[in-house]
Amino acid sequence: MKKGLLGLVVIALTVVGCQNYDDQFDDLNKKIASLSSDVTSLSSIAASVTALDAKITSLQGDALTDADLAGILSEIAALETAVEAIPDNAAIEAEVSDLNAEIDTILERLGDLLAANAFYEGNLTITNLGQLANVQELMNTGADDPTVTVKGNVLVTVTSANGLKDSIASVNLILSKIRAVQGTVTVTSDADASLPALTYATGDVDLNGTDGKAAITAAKLLTVDGNMSLTGLTGVVAFPALSSVGTVQVTEVANKATVTTLNLGALTGAATVQTTGGQLVLPNATNVHLGGVLPGVVTLAKCVDFQHLAGGTQGDLALTIGGKAATFSLGSTKFNGTITVTTTGDISLPNVTEIATTTLVSSKSDNVVDLSAVTKIVGPVDINAKSTDVNLTALKTLNSTLNIHGDATIDLPALATTAVTTITAPLATSFIAPKLATTSVVISLKPSTDLTVSILNLADTTTPVNDILDWARVKTFTVAAQTGDLDVSAAVIMATLNYTGKQVTPVAAGAQNNTLSILAANTKLKDLVISADSYLGTLTVSGSAMVNLTTAGAIINTDVRNNAALEAFNFGHTHLQGDTESSVKIVNNDDDQHFECTIELEKC
Repeated sequence: MKKGLLGLVVIALTVVGCQNYDDQFDDLNKKIASLSSDVTSLSSIAASVTALDAKITSLQGDALTDADLAGILSEIAALETAVEAIPDNAAIEAEVSDLNAEIDTILERLGDLLAANAFYEGNLTITNLGQLANVQELMNTGADDPTVTVKGNVLVTVTSANGLKDSIASVNLILSKIRAVQGTVTVTSDADASLPALTYATGDVDLNGTDGKAAITAAKLLTVDGNMSLTGLTGVVAFPALSSVGTVQVTEVANKATVTTLNLGALTGAATVQTTGGQLVLPNATNVHLGGVLPGVVTLAKCVDFQHLAGGTQGDLALTIGGKAATFSLGSTKFNGTITVTTTGDISLPNVTEIATTTLVSSKSDNVVDLSAVTKIVGPVDINAKSTDVNLTALKTLNSTLNIHGDATIDLPALATTAVTTITAPLATSFIAPKLATTSVVISLKPSTDLTVSILNLADTTTPVNDILDWARVKTFTVAAQTGDLDVSAAVIMATLNYTGKQVTPVAAGAQNNTLSILAANTKLKDLVISADSYLGTLTVSGSAMVNLTTAGAIINTDVRNNAALEAFNFGHTHLQGDTESSVKIVNNDDDQHFECTIELEKC
């Protein structure tokens, strides 16, 4: 019988108001008469439910006495009897909600209260049948019995020799009732064992599967104040909820216990997982998910899925992921040690913002190296991967050498600051770093190849090869804020030049004195575009192979002469007010351009 108080009272009061109507309501009046007593009963029951709920609420956080428990159980029994005594009535059933649900809720809360107050006093030891029988006398293991906190250590050993292997079901019933342990937990078993309710241990936890004979699990284990030892476990070894622990020691047994999957991905803080001091070596593991701090050496020869899920700073690390086409990621936000990563797949480091000495190696063709969050490099970095996509788009500061072996396009849109260093990309034909001045950096790209280079400023304009080792092979060149004079005659295959000169401030007569010269040596340079943001003291285009010339921005002196191939001169620049007068000379280019003009300052 499932009835609720509020809906029943509303119906009763509504229908009772109809008792003085015609005889056609006689049957309904008879039901109303019986409902009146039911409503009275339900009102009493509801009041009792409310009082019991308040009592249980008041007891939360206190230890239950036997008298408390006896009184609560007696009241619940009386309530259940009262509810069952309410007669069946279709009208009631159709309109009321579930009064028993309120009692069920109270029972659930009572269960939680009992569980929080259930203790096993002293050490819980099961190493023989006699001890098993003793614990069974002291602990209730029924489905409705609460879990317990053991006020002591837990020591369980299950073997054929001590007779407990045949009683593993009984042992597991006891283990299933352990919620927390105020001491150490040591479980050694020849048969599968489980601690499904265990969430906390104040001491060390030692789980031993006896050379691969058994799996031992604790799926809800959250916190171990000490260290944890996992010995002789085989196959899937997973403690997915464990977040707080010291060191987790994983010990395999050769030819008997082999870990294929290791899941400790929820670890936080300084927690670390190792097989020997400072190393995690699992030759047959294919899936490894870890949190916390990685040990100095991680070698996973067959791993195809490696995930490090925790943030923080990673010190020295030599990581090898050897499974075919492995997926790989690190959650660390900073590398402050020497890092070496060797893998067969993509290298995913999307959370790292700063790296020191780092070597990244991948054997996969066309792999991706994701360093998209790195803003600062403070040590030598060597990316030795057959990658067509090295993502360093956030890099702003480079304080050491950067070697990128596989990428054909180096895109560093944010890089603006460098120490004295070298950027080497032996397969790159394109180098894009529009905020980078070459004041303290040398750029080395693919030799004997047509190159595209975009930078902020070429510092060594006298000997550009000192800044761009393959200067003679630059075919398309862009400068975004050139400060010094620029003579590109040594760039003998340059075909396109996009130029922006930087303004000298404050503006004064003769202050804007930078020059750009395109001369006879530039036999391939056919297109020159001077941008609208450009400031230039003198532009000289003389005896060149120029075909298309576009000027904009501000240019003080313009001298374009003896360019027989010149077809289009898009004259769009203006004078820089406050500097000296502008001069424009356009002489002896093609047959249609035989003129010379000088623009006076006052007329510009």
